[in-house]
Formats: sequence, C-alpha cells, structure tokens
Amino acid sequence: LFLPLLAQITTAIGWRASIFTTVAVLVLLIPVVAIWMRNHPYDVGAAPLGEEVVTKPAPFRGNLFLAPLQTLASSSRSGTFWLLAGTFFFCGFSTNGLIGTHLIPACGDFDIPIVIAAGLLALMGVFDLVGTTLSGWLSDRLDSRWLLFWYYGLRGLSLIFLPTALSMGYTQLLIFAVFYGLDWIATVPPTVKITSDVFG
Repeated sequence: LFLPLLAQITTAIGWRASIFTTVAVLVLLIPVVAIWMRNHPYDVGAAPLGEEVVTKPAPFRGNLFLAPLQTLASSSRSGTFWLLAGTFFFCGFSTNGLIGTHLIPACGDFDIPIVIAAGLLALMGVFDLVGTTLSGWLSDRLDSRWLLFWYYGLRGLSLIFLPTALSMGYTQLLIFAVFYGLDWIATVPPTVKITSDVFG
C-alpha cells in the first residue's frame, strides 16, 4: 500500500512531498515502537519459542563492540562463512541493488507509469511474504544448501527474463513480479539455518 501511495504523491505533488510523508510516518511510529515493542518474550510474560517455561534472558557478558568483531574473526576461518557471505552479497545486490533501486526507473524507460511500477514492486513484497514463509517451512524439512542452489538459480533466470518482460508489457511484468517476489527474500531462512547449524 505504501509504495503506490508514495508514487502517487510523487506524481501529483513531487518527490519532496513523498520524502516528507515517509519521514512523518516514521516519526509517528517512533512512540508506537517505544511504547509497545519488546525485546524478549519474558518482557510480556511469554516463554521463548519452543520452550514452555518463562525464563529471564541471560544478561549480555563481554564487550558490546568487540564481541561482533571477535565472532567475525573466528567465523571468517570457515569456508562455509565465505560461501554464505558471497551468495548473500549477490542476494542483496539483486534485491536492493537491482530491483529495489532500478525497477521503477526501468519501467519509466518503457513508458510504464510510476504508480503501476510501484504497484509491481509492492506486489513483489506481498508475494515475498508467501515465499519467505514457505521457505522457512522448507528449511525445516529439506537440505538448506539445495534450497539456496535452487533459489539463486531461479532468481538468476527471472532476472534474465526481466528485459523481455519490460519490452513485452504488463502481463509479462506481472508474471515476473509474482515469480521474483516468491524468491525475493526466500534465501534468508536457509541461510540462517546453515549459519545456526555451523556457527551456533
């Protein structure tokens, strides 16, 4: 809902108004997060996922700034770390670097209105919810390495199809949006599962 709204504001009033709208929404959300968001299930009297007993979280021990660097140093000695880091780089590059940043301007190059292009990007987000949830379910049941192989392979094929979809019209772009959306962040659950299995 938000992306097409911002696109409509940009088209009707200008890009500055869409920036001010985004900032206003973020300012309104700050007190909502500060008042109602919690850090741990214990804060609301709930047990952690998979547990039955409500337990207080263990306090953090160590240096807040050094602990991540020490973990990174120890993990970087693993080949699995570099494979995950490399593939996740391409994951971010293709989602944010290509599609998130350039899909709407690319649609403009093909005379597709900005509001429709933003709607396609929003539609990808809707299908991303489905794809990522399904990916989490699959990650609990299948080998995450094979899931990542297929996810990245299918994402590559969809990106190869994108120039054709742009030149052919709305139906092909809709097919791309649905297919790419299903695979958009689906790489996260198997990546997290491998990371948890290998590094704890």
